Amino acid sequence: MGKLAYMSPEQVEGKPLDHRSDLFSLGTTAYHLLAGRHPFQRQSEAATLRAIEQVSFRPLRESAPDVPLPIARMVESLLALLPGDRPETARLVAEAFQEHLDPAAPRTLGRRITADTAGRSPRETEEPTAATLRRTKLPGALMPGVALAVAAAFLILFMGTRGPEPPPMSARPAAVAEAPAAPAGSSPMVPVTTLTVRTHPPGAEITADGVRLGKAPVEVTPGQGTVSPDLEARLYGYEPRSFSIPEGTRGSYTVSLSPLPTGTLRISAVPWATVRFRGEAAGETPLVLRDIPVGTHPLILVNDAMGVRREVMAEVVEGINTINVDLAAGK
Repeated sequence: MGKLAYMSPEQVEGKPLDHRSDLFSLGTTAYHLLAGRHPFQRQSEAATLRAIEQVSFRPLRESAPDVPLPIARMVESLLALLPGDRPETARLVAEAFQEHLDPAAPRTLGRRITADTAGRSPRETEEPTAATLRRTKLPGALMPGVALAVAAAFLILFMGTRGPEPPPMSARPAAVAEAPAAPAGSSPMVPVTTLTVRTHPPGAEITADGVRLGKAPVEVTPGQGTVSPDLEARLYGYEPRSFSIPEGTRGSYTVSLSPLPTGTLRISAVPWATVRFRGEAAGETPLVLRDIPVGTHPLILVNDAMGVRREVMAEVVEGINTINVDLAAGK
């Protein structure tokens, strides 16, 4: 299938591209390394390209249950249909991987791959390099720790082979008119300083008085005392958090987010339907979605043969949740 299977939806559709198209390809490769299977590859090139256009893939933890949930969410966010819904830089993704990587893994990755996949004696001095990854054949899903180390090493190599990433759109400074000189005898103007707001985990949407500033890390301008206006951080799967930044903070400020409890959602439809969840194709009914954060989630059920498109709201609590939809009712 070659490079076709690693194209982004906008590339398949012939739209203008930027670095976020490369991030989608990065997500495809990371999914492949972690799950041992390509997320979009089908029986033909046409079917593969259609799967990419629809972003139709099995949730990562269904293919690789041992992948940590934050890593699975990060990889799946790279595979978002809309470029603006993907992480803003590869560095954010690499940081997320490194948080879950055994510190010894980077030093021993080459010999672990050799021992686990080729049955030969580990080469004690081998380090993870581009050559190591190129000559390694991955027979299906790797051991969880090895797969995570391979994916992390690939991310580092990816970042190292590219030029500097453009700054996030939300963090690019707007043009500012030069201030006029202060009149003679007046007090000097106090320079406006900015600091960087980060979140743990990274990538949360930051708003100020309801106005979107961008995905963390993002720059904000402090006022007197504490930062005003009020700030809020939101990230799928985590509790929203309102915060302010104490006076005297310099450089950066990190906001830690608490994960929401999750549940399992079982979806069935009569006669059947293709389900879209969070703007992405999740699969055909009967369908099971795991690790869904508690709360209310919109689902779109489509049956092209019947010409039916139905939007329903699914209330998820901890445990097993079931939703049944009769597409013929009310048609």
